[in-house]
Amino acid sequence: MSQLKVVFIDDDMLMLHALLRVAKRLRPQWDFVLCDQPSRWLEFCGDGKELSVDVVVSDYVMPGINGNQILQQASHKLPMAIRVLLTADASSEVFQQLESYSHFVFSKPFREADLEHLFNCAERLQKLPFTLEDRRRVGRINQLPIMPQLVMQLRQLLADPDSDLSDCAELVVHDPVVSGKLIQSANSALLGYSRQTSSLQEAITRLGAKLTEAIITTLLIGEDIRHRLPASVHSHINDQAFIHANYCRRLAQYAGMPVAQRDMLFSAALLSAIGQLLLETLKLTSAEELPESRSDFEDATLLSAYILTLWGYPQAFCQILMMQDLPTNEDSEEGKMAFMLFLAKRLMLDGAKAAEVLQAMIESKDVAEGFRRLSNELGY
Repeated sequence: MSQLKVVFIDDDMLMLHALLRVAKRLRPQWDFVLCDQPSRWLEFCGDGKELSVDVVVSDYVMPGINGNQILQQASHKLPMAIRVLLTADASSEVFQQLESYSHFVFSKPFREADLEHLFNCAERLQKLPFTLEDRRRVGRINQLPIMPQLVMQLRQLLADPDSDLSDCAELVVHDPVVSGKLIQSANSALLGYSRQTSSLQEAITRLGAKLTEAIITTLLIGEDIRHRLPASVHSHINDQAFIHANYCRRLAQYAGMPVAQRDMLFSAALLSAIGQLLLETLKLTSAEELPESRSDFEDATLLSAYILTLWGYPQAFCQILMMQDLPTNEDSEEGKMAFMLFLAKRLMLDGAKAAEVLQAMIESKDVAEGFRRLSNELGY
């Protein structure tokens, strides 16, 4: 396992030593630096121009400079570092003020589970196939979305062995927009259900935990970004993501893949919309943050993979998502699933004129049969 460098910034040395004790227990091989002089924090990050830090963790309330200002500086000086803010005030007003420069906002007193989650995410980012330039460009972006509170609660609920899907329905029912979207999704003909339902619990049972989580995540992130985008652009991105996701799941079903892999492909396609939504907002508000050196689709998948990795999605999931814009080798399970994401996306974007060309690219018999059946179903 690679050795990463973490800088903890706080004017309270007792808090710094408490962080260090827990961090050393979790990752004894990592390099941890304690900075109790917040205004001079950059001096603790390396010698001269050689600044090298993977994670910056800063307290919010400190003399002379606050944590938000430090993380703003870190976004320019250390763009590849994950930025974390610690705050004793966890009110929604404070969170709204702090989110723009933070990848994570943790409440004080901190929990060991928070650091473990943070360190896991840092390791996953290191393993993803981002170039150094990719890391710098994405790391400089401010206003990255924070995982919605409802999704965090849902994931905690799903991780509890004593909970079931009826508990998920009870959690979600208080949000009518989310509830309506889940019922609409469960009634989609492309998902293969012949009977309509108006029951939220039945809708969630039909969709399953993974699809439910993906739909809620995309919907809530879209709602958060909605005010920054023209309504037509917002609606077009969401509609395309849902079509792509349904094509993927149908293709995987026709190819004879197990339910878990069908759901994984659906989620990867749907959650790709997060990067596309953010990319469109950047074009309108801060075009310099992502120079036009790549295609829009590649930048969107890069952003999606980065954000989802920060949110703790598995490395394999994010890797497949990142590979969807180019045809891949079908010899491995990972390559086959990424290739199916690619096929479904090109079919969605190019329709009948692409179906024959795409069919000729497929080598494995099960994927070829699945793609043939999907194309026939769509009238291509």
